[in-house]
Amino acid sequence: MQNKQSLAELRKAKIEKLRMLEKAYQIKTKKRQLEEIQKSILEWKNIIQTEGKLKIEIVDKEVNYITKISVWEGLQIIIEMPLSKPLYTNHIYTINFSTSNDILLANVIPIKSIPKGANIFYVLELISPVHKKQHRNYFRLETKIALNIILPIPLEELTEKDTVINVNTLDISAGGVRFLSKEIIENDTIVKINFNLQNNDYKLKGKILTHFEEKTKGEGHIYRVAFIDIDNNMQEKLFHDILSYQRVLLKQNADARREEAKNRKKQIKQ
Repeated sequence: MQNKQSLAELRKAKIEKLRMLEKAYQIKTKKRQLEEIQKSILEWKNIIQTEGKLKIEIVDKEVNYITKISVWEGLQIIIEMPLSKPLYTNHIYTINFSTSNDILLANVIPIKSIPKGANIFYVLELISPVHKKQHRNYFRLETKIALNIILPIPLEELTEKDTVINVNTLDISAGGVRFLSKEIIENDTIVKINFNLQNNDYKLKGKILTHFEEKTKGEGHIYRVAFIDIDNNMQEKLFHDILSYQRVLLKQNADARREEAKNRKKQIKQ
């Protein structure tokens, strides 16, 4: 009985230690993310504010509003909008800064709204670094493909931490993938990525890139991974499998629409 109690106490102490180490790791990662945002502000704020042909847009999947900056202090940007173009607080938007040479962007969350006459002022908080819009070198397919991602152990003490996570892609290209996970993964982490596409098994290595996107609280983080050490033949094969899978998806969608149309006709006749 005493041995069982001692084992239970040891197990409980070990779990508590792992929890504390994980919490410390998360705090460290959040601190680094904040430093990256602050560094990007130092790099780009003056360029944005002195740009003569600056165009600012607030966008998400449903809106695309042109606006202007009233105040920019630290992580907070105040913009002015007409009442007819509302923003939702605690919802993630992308702010685009179009300059003469580049398009810069960052993710923001409106944390406060201040109505004033026919307009409304929003206090936006930066939640990702300001960065240049990246031009894609490969065709990217938005689809869900099951990924098996093997992570290195972030802390030596976390010897029992499960380093395998199972997620679905948000999109995939011959150059890399994006996925959503609640795990906190440091930039530049090298991971192994296993998946099956068009009956072909892929076992690749990837590097976690700086991620500029973050889902709403509780949903996790969006990560970008660039494939590394992939030979040309393998990359070409993956590219063709992605195109082939896109054709499968298009056919499935077309078949589903035809079936839906047939069912509608049957209902009308009845």
